[in-house]
Amino acid sequence: MKILYIIPDFHHPLVPGSHRHYHFIKELSKRHKITLFSLVQKAVPNAALKEMRTYTQKIHMFSVADVKENTNSRLSKEMQLRETIRQMHEAFRALTLAESFDVVMFHGKILYPLIADCDIPVVIDFCDATSMRLQIQMRHESVRKLPLRFTRYLIAKKNEKNLLRKSDQVAFISARDRSAIVGPGSRLSVVPNGVDLDFWTPKQRRPEPHTIAMTGVMNYQPNEDAAMILIRKIMPVLRQQLENPRLLLIGRSPTPALEKEGALHDDVTVTGFVDDVRPYLEQASVFVAPIYFASG
Repeated sequence: MKILYIIPDFHHPLVPGSHRHYHFIKELSKRHKITLFSLVQKAVPNAALKEMRTYTQKIHMFSVADVKENTNSRLSKEMQLRETIRQMHEAFRALTLAESFDVVMFHGKILYPLIADCDIPVVIDFCDATSMRLQIQMRHESVRKLPLRFTRYLIAKKNEKNLLRKSDQVAFISARDRSAIVGPGSRLSVVPNGVDLDFWTPKQRRPEPHTIAMTGVMNYQPNEDAAMILIRKIMPVLRQQLENPRLLLIGRSPTPALEKEGALHDDVTVTGFVDDVRPYLEQASVFVAPIYFASG
């Protein structure tokens, strides 16, 4: 089949963020011809682009950074994103008029305008339930931020309904996310992320005592929130009950607020990016993830 593959950012292990569709494309390319249509929100190394070209017939990239600001330099990132999506929509319509495709493989709720009036069959990787995450987040949000969160929640619900109306070929990342969107008992597909169980198994029978580890992308708000809870609420209790507890927060892109909070405590380590998480996991006696709100 000829697949027109739409994603909201360039998926590759060398690019920060999700790699989910890198693996899908790599596998699908063995049997199908793929044209990749990607929004680009982060720098894409040449090595990543070179590899993806081996799996695809063509690659169309639309960088948010390529949208020029006006003379007053007042365009926000959100406005730049909207303009880039508008350009993508125009290019998408031109491409589908010029070429025929058997199916559109779609991922990325923000890109729904591209397929809104598309008459090509669409397969949707819905992935996670954004509205569920936002709904839970509102329970823990300050009153000041609630109006903004509620607005984002309403937008997410609208986007999710639009996607479900667009296609009955929809996959979710977990049964929990599927139930949150379509209710229990749905027969829509669940395609979870794979985990390489051979990548790491503990080698140490005796990890360092009273050492807690958490991993994740630390500028992702649910992860940052969990890390702050560990520092501010959990560690003070552990210091009273245990001798020399330690907290390891392992993962790239910690926010300035998290780095500042971690630096206040000698027994808290905020690593930032590491080449290999396994040496840190070897130290831990407990792995934790006190995430209050998330999806996926």
